[in-house]
Amino acid sequence: KELIAKTITRYYSKSNKINVLPISADLTILGDEKRIITVLKNLIDNSIKYSSNNNFPIEINVIDKKDQSIIQVEDFGSGIPKEKVPFFFEPFYRADNARVKHSGGYGIGLYLCKRIMDLHEASLTIINKTNKSGLIAQMIFYK
Repeated sequence: KELIAKTITRYYSKSNKINVLPISADLTILGDEKRIITVLKNLIDNSIKYSSNNNFPIEINVIDKKDQSIIQVEDFGSGIPKEKVPFFFEPFYRADNARVKHSGGYGIGLYLCKRIMDLHEASLTIINKTNKSGLIAQMIFYK
């Protein structure tokens, strides 16, 4: 809860809307705080950058299960083609090369985030939403 609060404070403005769903106060995730914040910032940055619908806030949800804790960042952008999802964590991969000039970046952010999660013996996944547009990025920590 503290980690998410610390991370999202820099994003609050009239144009960046972030909705954090209620989080259990006693939930603990073990790991390097700075590195986990780096991953969370990257996921939020991407959600803001590629969200085409500013009427809906980005949502952050933490799900605490028996065997894992999941931090989800959900956006309401256009999503990505299903066949491109497996390549998202490849270094220098861009789902749309036309975005390079528009959004900047080199396609290395998600690759580095994946490496950080691997070092925590955790997972990072990107899911296209099926019933509405956008993506859900999940940081999955195993207990």
